[in-house]
Amino acid sequence: MDELNIINELFEKVKELREEMFSNFKDIKTKIDSLTSIYVEVSKRHKTNACNLGVDSLYFQNQLITREYNNQKELFTFINNRIYCEYYKLYHMICDYVNKEIQSTELSEQITSSINFPRYKSLEPLKEYDFTYVSELYSHIVKIISKLNSYTEVQKNDLMVDNRRMEMGLNIDNVIHSQVFLQSVLNEKIKMFILYLKTFQNHHIKYLTRLSSKIKLVLNIIKDDISLRKSTTRENTADLTQDHDLESTKAVHDVINNIITTIEEKNK
Repeated sequence: MDELNIINELFEKVKELREEMFSNFKDIKTKIDSLTSIYVEVSKRHKTNACNLGVDSLYFQNQLITREYNNQKELFTFINNRIYCEYYKLYHMICDYVNKEIQSTELSEQITSSINFPRYKSLEPLKEYDFTYVSELYSHIVKIISKLNSYTEVQKNDLMVDNRRMEMGLNIDNVIHSQVFLQSVLNEKIKMFILYLKTFQNHHIKYLTRLSSKIKLVLNIIKDDISLRKSTTRENTADLTQDHDLESTKAVHDVINNIITTIEEKNK
C-alpha cells in the first residue's frame, strides 16, 4: 500500500503540472488577443503603401506567436490523449484478468464501474478526452488493486485452514499446491499492475515537464520581445498592463503610432 501512496503523490504532481500549463497557455492567448486587437486597429488607420511593410511585420509577429501557441497546444492534446489511452487500457486489462482468471462473482461486482468511459480510438491521437475521465479511471484502478490485495488476504486465510486439514490427514495436498501457485500468480499480477501505474506516472510527469518548459520558454520570449506591461515612448514612459485597461491599450497604440509616423516621415 506504500507503493500506492507514492503513486497517488505522483498523480497529484501530474495534475499540478497540467494546471500550471493551462495558466501559461492562458497568458499566451491573452497576449495574442492583445496583439490581434492592435493589428486590426493599426491596419485600419494606416492603409498607405508606405506603411504596408511595417503593418506586415506586425502581422507576421502575431502569426509567429499564434503558430507557437497552436503547436504547443497540439502537443499538449497529444500527451493528454496518451494519458487517457494508458489508463483506459490498463483498466480493461485488470477487469479482464479479474473476470476471466479469478472468477469471483463477489470481486467482479465490487470492481464494476457505473461510469461509461468513452471508448479510446487509436486512430484519433488528437482526440480530446475530459481529464475527469482520467481521474476516474485512475481512482478506479487504485480501488481495484486495493480490492485485489484484500482478496489475497482472504485467500491466505483459506490456505491456512486447508493446511490444518491436510495435517489432520485429508488428502488435499495437490489442492494446496494449486492454491499456492494461483496465489503467487495473483501477487505477481498485483505487483505488475502497480509497476504499470508507477511507470505511467513517471512517463507522464516527464512528458508534461518537458512540454511545460517549452511553453514557459515561448512565454518568456514573448515577454522579452513585446513588453505589453511597460513601453517607453519618446516623451515619457507609460505603464502597460494586459488586462483590457483603456489607458494601457492607448499607451500600446501610441508606441506603434510613433513608429509608423517615423516611417512615414522618412518616406516623404
